[in-house]
Amino acid sequence: MQPLVRACLAGGAKSSGFGSRKKNRISYAPGKKGALRVIGNVTARWRGAGLLLLVLLLALFVRLACWQSQAIVDEGVHVPQIESLMRGSFDTQPVLAMIPGYHVVMAGLMTLSGLASLGAMRGLSALFGVAAALIFYFIRRKLADEDALMSAALFYVFPLFYPYYFLVYTDIFSLTVVLLAVLSAMNGRHVLAACIMTLSLAVRQNNVIWAALLAAYAAWPALVEREGNAAVKLKEAITRALPYALPAIAFLAYWRWNGTIVFSAKISSAHPDLSLHAGNVWLTLFLFLMLFPHSAWKGLQDFAAAVRTRPWLIGFPVALCVWVRLHGSGDNQAFQDYFIRNAFIAFVAHGWARVGFSLVVALAACSIVFTRFRDPRGVLVYPFSVVCLASSVLIENRYSIIPFALWMAFRRDDSPRWMMAVWLVLSLLITYGVLTKTFML
Repeated sequence: MQPLVRACLAGGAKSSGFGSRKKNRISYAPGKKGALRVIGNVTARWRGAGLLLLVLLLALFVRLACWQSQAIVDEGVHVPQIESLMRGSFDTQPVLAMIPGYHVVMAGLMTLSGLASLGAMRGLSALFGVAAALIFYFIRRKLADEDALMSAALFYVFPLFYPYYFLVYTDIFSLTVVLLAVLSAMNGRHVLAACIMTLSLAVRQNNVIWAALLAAYAAWPALVEREGNAAVKLKEAITRALPYALPAIAFLAYWRWNGTIVFSAKISSAHPDLSLHAGNVWLTLFLFLMLFPHSAWKGLQDFAAAVRTRPWLIGFPVALCVWVRLHGSGDNQAFQDYFIRNAFIAFVAHGWARVGFSLVVALAACSIVFTRFRDPRGVLVYPFSVVCLASSVLIENRYSIIPFALWMAFRRDDSPRWMMAVWLVLSLLITYGVLTKTFML
């Protein structure tokens, strides 16, 4: 019965795809087959209604973003940079942390559209969020997700992504570009993926880490091949990964030319080169358990089963509980009445709150490692995410956007559908608070 239901639901999803002009009709065929068709058509209609709701909410928050005419936090740097480029000036903001590639794209699109307001810039940013969800949909389709549309909808309303759709920030555009490179690599177009990742360095320099991930992704099949000569397999792996030398060389050339990884030397002390800090890793693990309770519970069950056969594994969470501490940079100590993350860092710094935070992080780490992936190469997300997160001393929840997106893309199981309602409510509350300048994540 269950396979039939799944098949029918998948059929309903296909019949309700975008651009379909076929009218869904309820079949009154006798017996179970007719009942299953009814279920499939009803499900398809609910999905259509859900997508319509997302479109309406997008329009509502774009309108709210247009109405709020004051720059929010980092928009105070990005918006003047875009406006400067629109005027034909190539002077850069003195505290700009990244190469102004995002700003060049925004300035070009704004000039072509004939628009210049902050609201228009936010509306354009919202379209980048839609593009990211669309690319994510194609990635899930490539990974044989029969319910890729629902997966993309869950991705779109994820609370860590949604508020940034409506801000003139580099994060969502960077996510879109990285996902496009991932999709290209999955299609075997590694030269194209390498070119995209090279261009992505002009959006955020640490995207070179995701270029390294794609190099490992390309080399993986040759390295895990059981048959054949080891030297031949190594040569094939290097050949497959070779295109990704382009973003690596571009990054090293930029670093040599600029002197620091961060674009503006004025803020280089706040973003030191080649230093590792665990704060963003701990925060990301905490957010995983909070935002993916269903997946976390399943992972903990798998961990408990592993402990029964290998009792020494219990030492892993114990060691993490002792190790975990959340510090951050000097910026994480400021404006605790506005930045939720800064208030949270201060709250869990000492006493029983730190103990509780450490326990949650330890449980999250024990759980997430048991995630099952649709492609075994999904496990590569872990080491490269740790490097990316640890490369910043400043603790920011938005630094976990790409790690979470890639993990969501490759994992086998999706979140239960009731999580979409929870995430949507949470996303709307956070976005409203951000756009009304009540608080910031």
